[in-house]
Amino acid sequence: MIKKEFEFEKTSPVAICDVEIQNDIKSYDGKDWNYSGSDIITLGILYGNKISILQREKSDKVDYWKDELKKVMNEMPVMFAFNNKMEKGAIRGFIGVNRFFEEISVFRGKGCNKSNFFNDLVKNKIVLEEQIPNDPFKNNSELVIGAWKKDDYDSIIEHNKSCLIKEYYILMNRFWFLQRYKDKIQNGWFQGECFGE
Repeated sequence: MIKKEFEFEKTSPVAICDVEIQNDIKSYDGKDWNYSGSDIITLGILYGNKISILQREKSDKVDYWKDELKKVMNEMPVMFAFNNKMEKGAIRGFIGVNRFFEEISVFRGKGCNKSNFFNDLVKNKIVLEEQIPNDPFKNNSELVIGAWKKDDYDSIIEHNKSCLIKEYYILMNRFWFLQRYKDKIQNGWFQGECFGE
């Protein structure tokens, strides 16, 4: 198991969680997700000004890995996640821990994904160019599976770190999003294509 810690230039008042998995959890019809069937290989947490990432290696015993994840989950306060169904379902299905995760996503709708939320912050200069984290997978989490097969743990860790930083900026700017798009949100759903002009 690889343990990495990084200092973050900002301070998060809440714990933000992001997991990476090494299996495809899409249903056969491609319309739904089997979150509880996730095989977690990475657990990242941004809290305070520290990013902590646990990365499973193929040589790790799965039961040992699960025990390490349970320890971390039991130490954490309420956690936040972008698409909290993923983290909640994956954690519950993989290690049997039923945790509550607050949602980071400000609203739902077509195209309302993490990348588009973050890109909107960059486009509107809320996040500066120098604050954009490096993501070796260019926002494509599906590339984690291929990296896992090649033992490319460093790229997976860097991707997870990038996701956590993006989620932090989205969370800290929730009210900016709500104010900016107040005329396009109804009952928590964006009307039309998210961030379309």
